[in-house]
Amino acid sequence: MIELLCTAPVFLVSGFLLVRLGLVIIGMHKGPLLSLFEKYGDEENHFAPIPRIIGLLGVCTISGSIFFSQFMQIPVVVAYIGVLCMFIYYLIQFWLPEAFRAITDEFPPLPVWYHQLRERTGREERRRIAYMWLRLPARTRLLYNSNTRAFEHWADLIIIAG
Repeated sequence: MIELLCTAPVFLVSGFLLVRLGLVIIGMHKGPLLSLFEKYGDEENHFAPIPRIIGLLGVCTISGSIFFSQFMQIPVVVAYIGVLCMFIYYLIQFWLPEAFRAITDEFPPLPVWYHQLRERTGREERRRIAYMWLRLPARTRLLYNSNTRAFEHWADLIIIAG
């Protein structure tokens, strides 16, 4: 019973975060990426979805295998796959971040609107776009989340107004 109470919330939250990350990658949720532009400092953060996907898959697999083992017979191999994902996440995130970044720089970045915005704007313009995003009403943000072309037009208007 304790396993159910402990693993069910972890499984649900990791599943929700995995779906949210999927929406960010396909360009249907722009807020988390725009929040990267808000920060001041020397180095601007880059969005790397692969380590997050691997880490969330590991957590989701481990907690799901423990949770569902209460109801059905699940092979132990499923939990080992989750442990392997967590080990790969640990390697990528803490031991080999520079090598991983060198490998992923060759692939096209995801989402496409994020890459295009980084190419055609400066840091101050991106910061202005990010802060103006916070001032938009929720329904307008929902519209721009679902329509990338409208978002790009809005971003162009913010750049021109600045």
